[in-house]
Amino acid sequence: MSSANLATVFLHSVSIQLAMMDGHSLDHALEHDLKPVEDPVLRAAVQAVSYDTVRHLAASGKVVERFANRQPAPAVMALLETAIARMIEHPDKDFTTVNEAVKAARAHPDARQSAGFINAMLRRFGRERDSLVPWLEEQDPVRFNIPDWWYTRYRKSLGKEAESVLTLQQSKAPLTLRVNARQSTAEAYLARLAKEGIGAYRTGLQAVTLEEALPVRDTPGFAEGVVSVQDAGSQLAVQTLAPKDGEIILDACAAPGGKSTHILELSDADLTALEISPSRTKAIHENLERLGLHATAVKTADASDVRSWWDRRKFDAILLDAPCTASGVARRHPDIPWQHSERDVSRMSRTQRALLEALWPLVKKGGRMLYCVCSIFPEEGQLQIESFLRRHPDAYCPQPPKLLMPHDDPDGDWEEEPTVHDGYFLALIRSRGK
Repeated sequence: MSSANLATVFLHSVSIQLAMMDGHSLDHALEHDLKPVEDPVLRAAVQAVSYDTVRHLAASGKVVERFANRQPAPAVMALLETAIARMIEHPDKDFTTVNEAVKAARAHPDARQSAGFINAMLRRFGRERDSLVPWLEEQDPVRFNIPDWWYTRYRKSLGKEAESVLTLQQSKAPLTLRVNARQSTAEAYLARLAKEGIGAYRTGLQAVTLEEALPVRDTPGFAEGVVSVQDAGSQLAVQTLAPKDGEIILDACAAPGGKSTHILELSDADLTALEISPSRTKAIHENLERLGLHATAVKTADASDVRSWWDRRKFDAILLDAPCTASGVARRHPDIPWQHSERDVSRMSRTQRALLEALWPLVKKGGRMLYCVCSIFPEEGQLQIESFLRRHPDAYCPQPPKLLMPHDDPDGDWEEEPTVHDGYFLALIRSRGK
């Protein structure tokens, strides 16, 4: 990458970091920012710098906090994060990094007035790096590359388990597949993989995990609908719901369709799938088509706005995979902690409560609702369900809610519980009466 191009790369990285500060994922921010960029070399450089920036967000944040008297403006902070990360990754290129960061600042309307400040901060980091590195390595949030508040919540929620869970989440996430029960079995699919020289092992009832991840398009059986990509813990949701032929079932927050298709693989149900996002609704249709399955209805609607979509038929079962902080899947998406602020936990909790309240009256007497989130924070899981049960004496859990901590034990007994999975919470709620 020439120095002439590096300032341009930094400007793209600033846009991507600002999008993440607004709650977008790194992948979404990259896709949006790079959409008009045709130069493959520039695209690759922006991706590399952006991923490096995310990998060092905790460290760069600590450096800025130590040097600055107050929190810099968002664009300035984003540029500092990008440049400090590059200085950590490439300490032999400090001179170029600092100069190009200053050029980028002068070209950005929201950072122009801070070019001198950015220059001073970066040069000081270069001078003091040798003494700062041991100090940074002592900071737990830096070790795990997470915000301070995220680390504090993990410690509060998990206690002694926090360290081991956070350590696991630093490792590379495996590729786990769900075998389509209408087309094959886990045993038969493992045999197919073995014939093709692909190492894999069983991790759940219909879950197979590859020893080495493959691009999804290259995964045997994916194109013809034999398998879908789905974490083994997440597969427990539909298995626990236990759909039956002829039941009227709602998948309330359905995109991209993993659980809807799982329901239809296990039953001939009358299924309605809802999704609030039109673009994500398209993904449900695509997955149904790939797997050769048919839902009764796929609707773009806000599940909590019942009047806008409900046809007055009550449901035998509702699956509510509610929006959440996704704190249990940070191993798979390491940018997740940086998409959120601490207030998002209570905001998400309110959204989950609103969905539970809106959908519970739609369950038939004697019917059931499966509530699940890919979060390990109790406000979104156990405390949410305890509060719901207190408000609704007509509801009960026939079995204790289950909280799965991120786990990786390829040699474990998958018949007891999935052996390799992300963090996940699920609670089966039944309606009293006939």
